[in-house]
Amino acid sequence: MYLPAFLLLLGVTASSCTTTPSTTTTTTATTSDRTTPDWQSESCRYYCIYRRPYCCDDGSLPVPRDHEVHSTLDCPPENDQICKSTGIFLNGTVPAMVLAKGDPKKQVWCASDGYCREDQRCCPSPCVRRHLCMAGLGRELPQEILLPELEVEEEEELYLPEE
Repeated sequence: MYLPAFLLLLGVTASSCTTTPSTTTTTTATTSDRTTPDWQSESCRYYCIYRRPYCCDDGSLPVPRDHEVHSTLDCPPENDQICKSTGIFLNGTVPAMVLAKGDPKKQVWCASDGYCREDQRCCPSPCVRRHLCMAGLGRELPQEILLPELEVEEEEELYLPEE
């Protein structure tokens, strides 16, 4: 029996390959054969979902040190990604911001931000219908509100009125 453990990785939904089924399982004459889905593989470490499940780490990639989310960065919106054979670019930027350099079909897939450099995020891309390491977009962080300093001449003794 296949028991996936689902992980939510900063916008990336994945499940680990904890066990893999043998070819088919028949328990009784009334139980039909269970077949392995076409997206499932025995060597898969992580599954991701882009419209449907797929193996985003087939075991050929080095295991990342951690799967921490690069929280200061955002993924580029999918509808703003321009797909070209030379890379993936961000629409509306002049000059065009390169999100991923090189043929998108030859990019390495990722299962979490841990597979990417610190300035990248593991983001879904409509160019390949998979998750790729892409340049992250800087997140607008709230600025501290600075209040004018109040001048206090001398420390006054405060008291509560008697009731």
